[in-house]
Amino acid sequence: MSTKTSAERTISMILPGIFSLIGIVVLITLGTWQMQRLAWKQDLMTKIQARTQMSAIPLPPQSQWGKLDLGVLEYRPVRLKGRFLHEHEMPVFTHVSKPKGKFGGAGYWIITPFATNGGIVLVNRGFVPGFMKNPDARLKGQTKELVEVTGLLKANERMGFFTPENKPQTNEWYYRNAQEMAQHISQKNTAPFFVDMIAPKPTGGVPQPDETKFTFSNKHLGYAVTWYALALCLAGVFGAFFLKYRQPR
Repeated sequence: MSTKTSAERTISMILPGIFSLIGIVVLITLGTWQMQRLAWKQDLMTKIQARTQMSAIPLPPQSQWGKLDLGVLEYRPVRLKGRFLHEHEMPVFTHVSKPKGKFGGAGYWIITPFATNGGIVLVNRGFVPGFMKNPDARLKGQTKELVEVTGLLKANERMGFFTPENKPQTNEWYYRNAQEMAQHISQKNTAPFFVDMIAPKPTGGVPQPDETKFTFSNKHLGYAVTWYALALCLAGVFGAFFLKYRQPR
């Protein structure tokens, strides 16, 4: 029975070595990319937090609504004047884990059309617990007077994998989509964004304003560690296999 020499065994490992090296390079590249994404996400979060502390600016006119760059303006404080159309409010199911106000847990955002001189803006008036979903439970806060609102600009929400579909026909909402809501209330001149109200605080304290969530998925460090660990494991496995294969049988 013939046996391969050490040199022959080393040569026969060239192809597996090339594939292992390619795999290691790919894994390290993926890990590095995740670290770059981590730096980008941390920078974005810092900028957004700083943006929320800026002084409120007048909401741009209706002619500019479709051209606004929400990547730059989202979470920027704005102020606008008008009247709430309470008969068209839309409750969006949510969960507030760390409330600033009295109420938290499962409940609803109360999205109410706000009639301005230039059009309709969908204002998130704030959070209410489940037993206050019905407007009759909070009539004190249903003002119809002219009011100036200060709030944060917000873009549409993305539908998550486990998020139920909105049911406009029964006024049941699980994520915010300005176009869908505008169609539901039959208002053509509706802004393609939302304003999360900060002030004024309604009579009776509900809906509970200034409860905007600042939740940004940031799992990039964990992903990077995983890719780097896989690269290290692959290198270790190939190294052990190479040393064992080189030994005479």
